[in-house]
Amino acid sequence: MTESSRHAVFPACALCDLRPLCRPVQHGAEVLPSARILRHRRTLRRGGYVFRMGEPCHSLCAICSGSVRTSVLSADGGAQVTGFQFCGDLLGMGALGTHEHRCDAVALELTVVCEISFLRLEEIAEHVPAVQRTLIHLMSDELARGQDMLLTFLGRKSASARLAAYLGAVAQRLEQRGLRPEEVCLSMSRSDIGNYLGLAKETVSRLFTRFAHDGLLRFQARRFWLTNPARLAALTDSQDLPV
Repeated sequence: MTESSRHAVFPACALCDLRPLCRPVQHGAEVLPSARILRHRRTLRRGGYVFRMGEPCHSLCAICSGSVRTSVLSADGGAQVTGFQFCGDLLGMGALGTHEHRCDAVALELTVVCEISFLRLEEIAEHVPAVQRTLIHLMSDELARGQDMLLTFLGRKSASARLAAYLGAVAQRLEQRGLRPEEVCLSMSRSDIGNYLGLAKETVSRLFTRFAHDGLLRFQARRFWLTNPARLAALTDSQDLPV
């Protein structure tokens, strides 16, 4: 990879949470270009690990393109999906304190991530208060997003309400990123979605079919279009029995 392509600007850069840290910053009398703060970019094929649980963490990662699934080991030794991340989202914030990854992060499709070295950030943050404030802001936002996602599913016992809440949350995240929320490409499998929501794969598939039949959405493979967002939002409060 050439130096110019390594630091090329992706469409996601304009919406990336790490953008403030990639800009040139003043360090004493020296202006540090973004290329000296950015560690490097990596391209991963589907199924490739961004990082593994327990590995030393040396950097923050931002998704330039593609998507990622995070998971941990459950009590029975299986994998428990803990979330899905898209363009502009950050990976590795949970390791800021221990510098050790607390989950696995796997690419769900061809994915490009940029990394910013913790060591480099710490060096600069010691002298540049703006970088310290940015890091605190990023950590605060990450905690708030995790709490919002927990509240999205907390107390929703029906399978239809859980899936409706999840689809609505994905559309909202895309809209916040300046993308089209009406058309959503789900790179994760029905099995992954079910694992995340605590539902069987077959239940997720039946619900997609039911939602399409009811005019809430239409779907093709892993792509869906919200045709009635208002009704889908109303369904999130449904207390119907799981399908």
